[in-house]
Amino acid sequence: MQNGVDRVVLDTNQLVSGLLMRRGAQAELLHAWRERRFLLIISPFILNEVEKVMSQPLLRQKYHLQENQIERFLSLLRMDSLQVPGIIRVQVCRDPQDDAILGCAVEGEADFLITGDKDLLVLKKYRNIRILTARHYIERLRLER
Repeated sequence: MQNGVDRVVLDTNQLVSGLLMRRGAQAELLHAWRERRFLLIISPFILNEVEKVMSQPLLRQKYHLQENQIERFLSLLRMDSLQVPGIIRVQVCRDPQDDAILGCAVEGEADFLITGDKDLLVLKKYRNIRILTARHYIERLRLER
């Protein structure tokens, strides 16, 4: 934690769910980020994954996503977060994509990694990075108020 603000990595699903859902823990996470309650850390891998997921035709159709909404969200992520280069590699998880998320957290010196992925959650902590669900992190933010 620097300057009293948590450094946080949200995995791809947390970011996408936060945009698509109006309620719930992921929506609260994005709201807290926009209120600058934490510093969001992202990497090129996460940005690419968010764009790839949100560009899927079935998802766009189901949630009535327009191209300009996706671009605005990606622009906001690029402008209002700390983007690390994505060069640190770790080999902890069985899924290389999980390792890329964890690598982003290490590279960005994150305090927290927020995920719903069981393979990451089972770690509970990696180096000094606490790995929590969105619900647990939101509860932590509420206690700080």
